[in-house]
Amino acid sequence: MRQEVNYMERNAAEIIQGVVNKDVTKQKASVALKCSIRTINRKIQKFKNEGVNGFVHKNCNKPSNQSLSEMLKQKIIKLRKEKYHDFSYQHFWEKLEKDEQIKITYKTLVRLLEEHFLVSPYIKRATKKKLKLKLEEKTKQNPWELETLLAEEILDNKTVHPLQPRKEFFGECVQTDASIHNWIPDEKWALHAFIEEATGMVLSAYFDKQETFYAYYMVSKQMFLTYGTPVEILTDKRTVFYSTAKIGDPSESKTQYGFMCNQLGIALTTTSVAQTKGKIERLWQSFQRRLPQEFRINNIQTIEQANEYIKNFIEKYNQIHAIKLDETKNKFIEWSSHNLNIDFALSMHYTRLSANGATIKFENKHYATYDRAGNRINLARKQEIMVIRTFDGNLYANFYVLVEVDKKAFSQENIMSKAKKIEQTKTNNNRWKNSNWIYFKKKQNETSPKHKFSI
Repeated sequence: MRQEVNYMERNAAEIIQGVVNKDVTKQKASVALKCSIRTINRKIQKFKNEGVNGFVHKNCNKPSNQSLSEMLKQKIIKLRKEKYHDFSYQHFWEKLEKDEQIKITYKTLVRLLEEHFLVSPYIKRATKKKLKLKLEEKTKQNPWELETLLAEEILDNKTVHPLQPRKEFFGECVQTDASIHNWIPDEKWALHAFIEEATGMVLSAYFDKQETFYAYYMVSKQMFLTYGTPVEILTDKRTVFYSTAKIGDPSESKTQYGFMCNQLGIALTTTSVAQTKGKIERLWQSFQRRLPQEFRINNIQTIEQANEYIKNFIEKYNQIHAIKLDETKNKFIEWSSHNLNIDFALSMHYTRLSANGATIKFENKHYATYDRAGNRINLARKQEIMVIRTFDGNLYANFYVLVEVDKKAFSQENIMSKAKKIEQTKTNNNRWKNSNWIYFKKKQNETSPKHKFSI
């Protein structure tokens, strides 16, 4: 608490004393103190009645109306210790406002927590060093408290790689990856996600037991239906996206996912440098600091519950952390403009030779082919056929319906329903025909004289 007048108050008192002694005019005093003559007259009266002490502000040594009450401070500290003990400062601050209806500035919250040594698990090295020095003074008799109050893992505040500028247009480039982490205690899941470069918006996310081709198709489907197809997808050299079976142009993909992107007009770029796709790598840091805590307080215990919860979570996350979208700069192409069934676009393609009995053997089962009218099509022996398995599990061959021949009786309704789906996707110039698939594989297997490595 302040006991004496400060410099500015003493200076004002000396000027007013000069006016009282008639050494200084009221006009000069008003200019020096930046106030009116009327205010000077009030200050003269105050000086005569109270002297120098009359210039001390009346709110001096009184608690501010904007300060937190002791009861509110104790409530915040209790919430931090019992419910949000493993949250970062930012995450805890958001939870206080959204879920606990406690409004407090971020700086005030950090100052309050550091006063009680309730630090974030992710504080920087310099902050930890500063707090340790303060804590040592209070824990000289109990030095073991240093390790219990401060986190062991510290983020390095050095910038190893130069920052990269954001893309200019929404949908110009999206990044995808998967993070395998203990999202719940004692169980690891793989979280697959897409993030947009220009806005930092999380476009889709999906949990699976492992990093799988199916999960990448699932997050792609979510993104395509919600936002459309982007100009470019940037990812790592996972076998889902990149294959080195036959070296051609290393910048191009030779995989099923690559064929899908090629047919939809999406540029698929792969890189082995994590910093090139820094947006998605930074997203994993944020999610790993937030989602396990969110799952704990919301009692999320199964992967199905997690996939349901993540939809609402990324919506709230984007409201806080993503840059607002400017619709005039949207480069996404709406899915409806492709005029294509989404499950058919996200399909797997296999080459098979027709077997005896005009059948196709696929995954140890024999299938017969039927046209859109439900009539049996007899294939020549050893005829090359492209088998298509759509994302919803249906099988087709060269746009014929496949029906397992081991069944005792064929269902005409089943054949016709599949034929209708083929009719919806087949056009005069269909991009998913067998010749395109063969051309794609042949082009990818050709050795290129110029190797363009993407970093």
